[in-house]
Amino acid sequence: MAFIVIMQFILQTAMIALIAIMWQPILGAVGYDTQMYDNASIQELAIRDALWYFGIIIPVVAQVGNILWLYTELRKQTVEAQGY
Repeated sequence: MAFIVIMQFILQTAMIALIAIMWQPILGAVGYDTQMYDNASIQELAIRDALWYFGIIIPVVAQVGNILWLYTELRKQTVEAQGY
């Protein structure tokens, strides 16, 4: 049973990494490779940068959630194996 949980964790980690890798060029193209921000105000540039940072933080939060999921699943299996 632990093998299934660990394999699921590996697959979830791979999916998070794949989505994060595909997400970065989109954020870069929309935020920095367009002429939309050539005459932008400081506030608009700050919002653009905040969205960029938020886009970077999302995969990190997803991976933290994935690790917490793994911990709880392995903890459940430990408790079940002890017979409680």
